[in-house]
Amino acid sequence: MRTLRGRLLPRSSAWRGPGTSYSSMPTIRTLCLQPSRTYVFRSYDRAELDAEYNNRTKVPGAVDILHRWAESGRRVRKDFAVIPHIPYGTHERHRLDCFPAAAPGGPVLIFVHGGYWHTLDKTIAHFLAPTYVRAGVNFVAAGYRLCPEVRVRDAVADVARAVAWVHGNAETEFGGDSSRIFIAGHSA
Repeated sequence: MRTLRGRLLPRSSAWRGPGTSYSSMPTIRTLCLQPSRTYVFRSYDRAELDAEYNNRTKVPGAVDILHRWAESGRRVRKDFAVIPHIPYGTHERHRLDCFPAAAPGGPVLIFVHGGYWHTLDKTIAHFLAPTYVRAGVNFVAAGYRLCPEVRVRDAVADVARAVAWVHGNAETEFGGDSSRIFIAGHSA
């Protein structure tokens, strides 16, 4: 019998039978849950879960990276043609920024900005536009509502709505080919 801090650990072979998966195996963390704590997700309490979603403290230099992206984005907006704040809905964050390719008929890349669905905005992705525009790709940075104003599923629905708008309007609004739409993103 194996134990951890006086607790009995089951044999791992008990979870290897037909119809089970390793993802259903308990972890050491879940085997040691403390009844006196309030868990909000699996074996995380609120403070631990919040810390898992705070890249500014988890990633060394994260704030400097964001500042570099923002400054680079400002330069891109000065040096490249941009159609800013194209509405795809009624909320102030239902906006797209399009960096059109020089020639009409190019594919479209819709970029969903990062921020764990609760921070930042579409302008943080502008620094990426030159790479795509120079390759003949229309670059579209999509904005969406943020949590906790809305739930994650609402933010995801906003992105779907943005994609639908681009599909229906790419050719007339910025010369993009609506049959060649690609989606990329960071974090979110």
